[in-house]
Amino acid sequence: MEMLMCRACGEFTRGKKQDGEFVPGVEACPDCGGVEFKHNDTGTIVRTDD
Repeated sequence: MEMLMCRACGEFTRGKKQDGEFVPGVEACPDCGGVEFKHNDTGTIVRTDD
């Protein structure tokens, strides 16, 4: 299980690596509703509204 950080508020949510890409376990941040997440170890940015 990977941790992805919401770029809007900094809260972390669980995610996973699927088909070589990081996928958040939620459609939007439960705290602020943000849809852009960052995997801090790799710097990968993930948007759930794409």
